[in-house]
Amino acid sequence: MNPLEPELTYPAIDPDELVFGLAYGAGAEADSFERTLCEALRGYGYELRAIRLSDYLPTLLRQDDFSRDTPDGTRRLQDMGDDLREITGANDALAQLGVYLMTTERRRVSTDGRRVAWLVRSLKRTDEVDTLRMLYGSRFVVFGLHVPEVDRRQNLIHRRQRWANVTSASFEEEATQDLRRDEQDRTRDHGQAVRDTFARADFFVDGRGKQALHDSLHHAVHLIFGEPFEPPHRDEQAMYYAFTAGLRSAEMGRQVGAAIVKSTRRSACGGHQRCPISGRRSLLVPRRARQPGLRSGAGPGCQHALAASGGSGTACAHARIGVAGAEPSDRGRWGIRHR
Repeated sequence: MNPLEPELTYPAIDPDELVFGLAYGAGAEADSFERTLCEALRGYGYELRAIRLSDYLPTLLRQDDFSRDTPDGTRRLQDMGDDLREITGANDALAQLGVYLMTTERRRVSTDGRRVAWLVRSLKRTDEVDTLRMLYGSRFVVFGLHVPEVDRRQNLIHRRQRWANVTSASFEEEATQDLRRDEQDRTRDHGQAVRDTFARADFFVDGRGKQALHDSLHHAVHLIFGEPFEPPHRDEQAMYYAFTAGLRSAEMGRQVGAAIVKSTRRSACGGHQRCPISGRRSLLVPRRARQPGLRSGAGPGCQHALAASGGSGTACAHARIGVAGAEPSDRGRWGIRHR
């Protein structure tokens, strides 16, 4: 029997309850995301309750000596997450734990008529997303918090320096190892896989600053609650251009589109993946837009946002470069390449 499987029968959740999942890479500061989401939901009469799964790992695995305030705190949490999945034989073990914690908390605390939204942080495996979607259906929404890798690496370095005895060490190599393991650990069957999990998000939130986080997260919450006058952001418009460009390919396996968009949101050019046809020039870039020294591009003097869209439907709507290909390995193909 699965040790995370509850033996009691629990009542159904309230019809107005929402469940949010959060996926982010190691080194990202998620506390500010939680505070901003709480503020955005308050305007709709919701109270946010966070379930931080990593807080329960030391107790479950009897790691009583664990402390986050150590140089190896992040790495030990990664070890404990892998160990729990391996012991239970389930890659969605932490999702099951989150469901159990929400259920017990729901029974213990009275809402007094208030509407409640849960935040499960953080999701590391696509199996966890699948399980929560199966249980909660359309009331389950996944956020992907994007923070550039250089910032996340610096955060991990600062954490190690803060609690290390030798403050002169750089810890850059250790921080990079934590980042790579968090993205995709291929050494263990039950390891971390945040890169694929992040791509399964419903909304991608820009975590590159306080104002960017506020704007993108409030925008997402407005869309969730069906605000009728919430226009798309520039990057979302670019993804729309790229998605429709991909539909020009008759074969579904090749429906990968790309679009280059000016800062004014106007499309500079677009194209899609298809087999070459003799006697016809490429449809990716118009002839008049080609420049010496560029293999693909648009008119001079423009600030561009490059977006690509394809079969898997994943996108980075927060960034100037948004990519959605049929496979993760295809996502690096789209870009402006210099000779």
